[in-house]
Amino acid sequence: MYLSIEKNELIEYISKQINNIFPDKNTVSPNEVGKVIDNALTRLEFCFSKINPAIKYFSKDGIPYFNHMHSDQYCMFLWFLSNEAYLNDNINLAEKLFYLNKTLNCLDAFYSIKLPDVFMFCHPVGSIIGNAHYENYILIHQNVTIGASKEDIYPAFGEGIILYASSKVIGTSNISNNVIFAADASVVNEDIPANKLVFGQSKNLILKEHNGETIDKFFVRQ
Repeated sequence: MYLSIEKNELIEYISKQINNIFPDKNTVSPNEVGKVIDNALTRLEFCFSKINPAIKYFSKDGIPYFNHMHSDQYCMFLWFLSNEAYLNDNINLAEKLFYLNKTLNCLDAFYSIKLPDVFMFCHPVGSIIGNAHYENYILIHQNVTIGASKEDIYPAFGEGIILYASSKVIGTSNISNNVIFAADASVVNEDIPANKLVFGQSKNLILKEHNGETIDKFFVRQ
């Protein structure tokens, strides 16, 4: 994968961001970031390799390309990095990376949630991504909410999901493969069958058929 800056520069860049924004006594060293960055970049590379090359900026000459100054890409990278820190029991680093992502991008995607191997954020400012079950090929836009019901039960998503701006999926909602949520759609404790466009609000949803071509504009599904 191409990087916009060398890996050692990226490590120092992240460390400085964290320590400048969160100047407490629990300083994060470049060495701590260095211990988790390789796995994070490997996961990011695989994710980017499944994003349609027709999408600007995610590849260069057919090879995945990570630009630390592309906010959507950096947002995705920070989640991978925070999750790697969590998996390596460095909770101080995981918390600060989560909070850094929230500070820079207004994204709430906790370090311990299980996002899939392949996903994409499209200017996800204001989105809250809860501890749901996710499968590959999910695209999340701005002001999306994925959350629990009061019984603390989260949705489950199949493969090939697009959530457009301000859409919401809450509670005991089982979402099948190839489902697109229109802007402002709101699904609460309802199941959605495969290959549907979802409009409106529960319990007055409007479901229309679609053939998956919109999802394939964003991902290479094979």
